[in-house]
Parts: sequence; structure tokens; C-alpha cells
Amino acid sequence: MNAQSDSIKSKAYLIFSEFGPDLRVPRQKRLADEFKSMSEERIQTWLADFQDLDKKIWKLAEEGGRKNFHREEFRESLTLEYPWLNEAGLQRAWSRCAYYIVHEGYGSYRV
Repeated sequence: MNAQSDSIKSKAYLIFSEFGPDLRVPRQKRLADEFKSMSEERIQTWLADFQDLDKKIWKLAEEGGRKNFHREEFRESLTLEYPWLNEAGLQRAWSRCAYYIVHEGYGSYRV
């Protein structure tokens, strides 16, 4: 991928992972509405990638209870597997992971 397509995909991840009133709108529809020129196939590929990333975030949250990890370790782990994530996407992923740790009672985390 190139920097521009990485930026677009990272923006799409922010839409995929948003909280609030838009959460009730299906993710596929939110992405299609925001990225009207993207093919359905591309959006489906993104959805699969974002679901994979969500699984990774859950896994890291579960591990957070057993071994507290630093934000930089989290960032490095995600950057290796998801190089298209920009700073805003990494921040959202970190925020979701921290939420899961606290909400699900997996333990604590360090900033």
C-alpha cells in the first residue's frame, strides 16, 4: 500500500471502531456512506481486516491482566501486523484495548 491508501484505510478504521449514536448504524453502511467511490469488495476486505485487528486488540487486553504492557509495546505489536494504522488509528486501538481491560476486568495497564 501507499501512504495515501494507508491514510484512507486508517480513517475507515476510525469509522469502523467509533462509539456513540452512530454505533447503531451497521459498519458496512457507515463505510459505504463515507467512501462512496470504494467498491463493495474493498469495503468487505477492510471489514475483514478491521475485525482481525479487533481480535488482536481483545487478545492484548486479555494479556494485560497477566502482564502489564507499555503503550510503546502495544504500538510496536500493532504496527508490525497492521502497518496501515496511522497515529489516530493506533490511538483508537489503544483506547479500545484500555476500555476492554477495565470493562472486562482483565487487569491494569500502564501509559
